[in-house]
Amino acid sequence: MSHSPTLKPTLRVDRQRQGVAAWVVNVPPNLSSTGKHRQLFFPSKAEATTVCEQLKARKDSFGTSLTTLTPARIAEAAEAYNLLEGRNISLLTAVRRCLGIEDQRSASIPFRELCALYIESK
Repeated sequence: MSHSPTLKPTLRVDRQRQGVAAWVVNVPPNLSSTGKHRQLFFPSKAEATTVCEQLKARKDSFGTSLTTLTPARIAEAAEAYNLLEGRNISLLTAVRRCLGIEDQRSASIPFRELCALYIESK
């Protein structure tokens, strides 16, 4: 059974009978974090409606947010996408991993400093 993407919560009676989250929001690929159609399930209509409103706001502000990117940043993003071509990783995932590595590096201190601090503490 195919569900067309809408930004309105729908009650799935079959799920309701099973006692699981029965309210579904069909997210179109252009609004999905994965770039693919997704179905998000919620236990209440209110929660599903809130997510729908957030998705509508994202959809409405999408064109506006692009105007804040400079041509240089757009070109840089295009080059980053080219580097990721053929790999099963998104640009956002790659950036988050790189930032995690950088955070670990900046949080550490050189071994010599660590030894000096250890000796001073004795």
